[in-house]
Order: sequence, then structure tokens, then C-alpha cells
Amino acid sequence: MPRPRFARLDPEQQENILSVATEAFAAEGFGVSYNELIARTGLSKGSMYYYFDDKRDLFLTVIERSMGQLLIAPEPPDWGSADEFWAGLRGLYNTLMAAFQLQPEAAGLSRALIDARRTGQLGDELVAWEERLGAWMGGLLVQGQRLGAVRSDLPPDLLLAGAMALGEAADTWLLTQLDSGDLNGAVDLAFEFMKGSLEAR
Repeated sequence: MPRPRFARLDPEQQENILSVATEAFAAEGFGVSYNELIARTGLSKGSMYYYFDDKRDLFLTVIERSMGQLLIAPEPPDWGSADEFWAGLRGLYNTLMAAFQLQPEAAGLSRALIDARRTGQLGDELVAWEERLGAWMGGLLVQGQRLGAVRSDLPPDLLLAGAMALGEAADTWLLTQLDSGDLNGAVDLAFEFMKGSLEAR
């Protein structure tokens, strides 16, 4: 997160730095040259390090600012049947991807975040968020099992690991399909792929 000095900057200067960084990370990912990004802000390299420890620090600040609500998984809805469970999940997925379609910058940041996590470039910075997401997914699976929607023939830790991996794979692929002309069809395909792996036998 930013150093305390950043909070003392003029709000217009703060906005300029974060807007430039957001645009750069969304378009080019975490691999964007930090020196080039700094140059785009109009600051010197020394000045940027006065406000942020490094590129990772700036990236995480941008993610929190732009996608903070997405990084806080809500309580799973309390569905009443297996059919409601799967229909509800399908609706959540459709809503999320439609939002990304309307907000290309948020979609670009999501791609950057997934890539940076996968390649280990963020270290342990997102451990707390990943633990919250894991707890949310675990609760979702338990509810699905109670309703007879989710399979119960696997150890819970294996089921959770599989569900998390499936979700990330589906998200990664769907983010490449936002401009395909058939987003609903793509969501259907990805959702059926996950459902087919998790559905009660």
C-alpha cells in the first residue's frame, strides 16, 4: 500500500498517478515497464519511490482502488434447491462478465491480477484475500452438497482445490471472450464445464 506521504499529496496529483497506473496495468499487465509508467505520470523515478515502495506496491494500490469490492467475496446466497443453486451461480457469473464487458479497464486489471498471481509476482500480498475466497468457495460447496447439487464423493480439500482451479481457468478464458460477440454462449460453455465437474453424481 502507498506510503503515508502519498495521502498528503494534492488529490488531483493522486488521481493522476493512479489513473495513469490503472490504464497502464489494464492495457499491458503487471509486466509493463515501471520506468515507462513513471514517465507517463510526469514524476521523476525518485519521486515515485517517495510514494510507493515499488511497482508491486503501486499495482496492489490500483487493484484495491479499482476492484476492492470484487476482492471481498460476499456471503453466498441461501438457495433452496439444487436447481436454484446452479441457476443462481449461473446468474452471478453472467452478471460479473457483463460488468467486465461494460468496463474494459476492470477486465484488463483482472487479467493482470490473474497473470501476476499465477507467475508468483505478487508474493504473499494476496494471501488474506485468497483465504477469504477459499472460505467463500468452501461455504458454497457445503451449501451445494446440502442441497444435493454438488458431489460428495471427494475429500473436502480436494473438492475445494478443484473448484478453485476450475474457477480460475474459467475466469481466465472468459476474459478473452468479452469481445467474441457471444458472451452469453461463452459463459454457458464455461459454466457447464465447471458444473459438469462439480455436480452431484
